[in-house]
Amino acid sequence: MVQANQEDLLPQSPEVPFPFTQPDVRYDLAHGAGVDPYDGPMDRFGRVTDLLWYDYGSSADLLRFKHGYDRAGNRLYREEADTSDRDQLHSYDDMNRLTQSEEGTLSVGKDSISSLNFKQEWSLDPTGNWSAFKEDSNGNSTWDLDQSRMSNEANEITDVAETTGPSWITPVYNRAGNMTTIPQPADPTGSYAATYDAWNRLVKLQEGEDTVAEYVFDGAKRLVVRKKYVSGSMSQTRHFYHTARWQTIEERLESGGTILSTADRQFTWGLRYIDDLVCRTVNSVHDYAYQDPNWNVILSSSALARVVYQPYGQIRSTCPAAQRDLDAWQHYFAGYRRDEDTGLYLVRHRVYQPELGCWVQRDPKRVSSASSLYMYVDSSPLILTDASGLENPRPREPWHWYGDDVPNPCAAREFDECELVEQ
Repeated sequence: MVQANQEDLLPQSPEVPFPFTQPDVRYDLAHGAGVDPYDGPMDRFGRVTDLLWYDYGSSADLLRFKHGYDRAGNRLYREEADTSDRDQLHSYDDMNRLTQSEEGTLSVGKDSISSLNFKQEWSLDPTGNWSAFKEDSNGNSTWDLDQSRMSNEANEITDVAETTGPSWITPVYNRAGNMTTIPQPADPTGSYAATYDAWNRLVKLQEGEDTVAEYVFDGAKRLVVRKKYVSGSMSQTRHFYHTARWQTIEERLESGGTILSTADRQFTWGLRYIDDLVCRTVNSVHDYAYQDPNWNVILSSSALARVVYQPYGQIRSTCPAAQRDLDAWQHYFAGYRRDEDTGLYLVRHRVYQPELGCWVQRDPKRVSSASSLYMYVDSSPLILTDASGLENPRPREPWHWYGDDVPNPCAAREFDECELVEQ
């Protein structure tokens, strides 16, 4: 198991500066002016308004994100200090569900976007299923994808149709509600055939006749083995080792039926959040992760590019254009593990498909509900995360632990009792 520097593990609340000593960079929410260092970075409701990753080695800002909220706590905008055209502006319906997201240059009044380069719109039915989805992929004010969807009473997608853009695969489900035909995240016009075990765990993915990946779980439902296939032939067997909170701390490869004694990858996790990734270690080289207020990994200390996300976790682009395969890094959207080769997110109890914006399995904790059993975080992906895959809708409160009303996000608790909602 990788041990972080003592200084890396000091912070006991989200507001305390969090230094990475090796690259001389710190996460900082205490950089306000005047006598109160939190005057500016945090608002009176504890929401992040000005997040800074500060390079104290060179005395310069590395990354900086500013945010504004409405009275219901919805994030209205995101302003980026290090780029001129990656600002975001968002709109919501009367149920506080995201309905529009624009990317470009934010106006001085923070209420409009100029130099638009990307836009998405969603229409949702009363239970949260997407009934329509539109995307302008280049900002020319013309929809490149204009899609309608239909869902049945079990919230399963039964039809995906389009008036403009490519024809996506319509998902297919088994009687347990598991998606057996999954549109591929990298290309939804193609699909994976999925196989599940008796506990509704994804154990196999195929593309046509070729196996892509196989997964083995322990009795606690943790992923312990992943088998990778190339052109239908197995090319790699990877073993995973976890903490009690399902955080992967080490991965080892198998050769000739024997698990190698040397770790292939090791991970160090912080105290601010269950998916607060501090660094990944490969061949004794530490690569530190930098995350935004939604715990999206946007940069690492050795990365050549910064990742730009769509609201539901699709990796839209990198800035500048990436020179390396994205699979070279393992954790992306909300700190979740992105499955190599498939682009699906393995989020402990369930699997998340970012292009569809929903889970591929039903919520096992809510057999009946007024909302969709596949919906991701109440259609509020800009302010909520779901580290367990079992998020149950609750009132939005800053730094709130599900399970009880303990506001300290660093309290020592078992994982099943503590799912953090971060604003």
